[in-house]
Amino acid sequence: MPYKPIYTLEELQNYLSGASHVAFDFETAPEEKYRREEKAALDAHKSHIVGISFSIAESSGAYLPIAHRAGQNAEGLWDG
Repeated sequence: MPYKPIYTLEELQNYLSGASHVAFDFETAPEEKYRREEKAALDAHKSHIVGISFSIAESSGAYLPIAHRAGQNAEGLWDG
């Protein structure tokens, strides 16, 4: 599956442009005090958004990291 990270608004616009349908999903991580609690990342009261996954077609995907603790995050797109 062609799945790529995107880090800029331009990359996001290029990926989404011309799409007739867009699927997206928020990726979450537990807040620090709940990190050991099973399924805390699925609880909106115990987690925060760390990225957004997008797909415009079958076997196509892009990921916008916005609040990861390690690695590169997109800049200027999220004031989280």
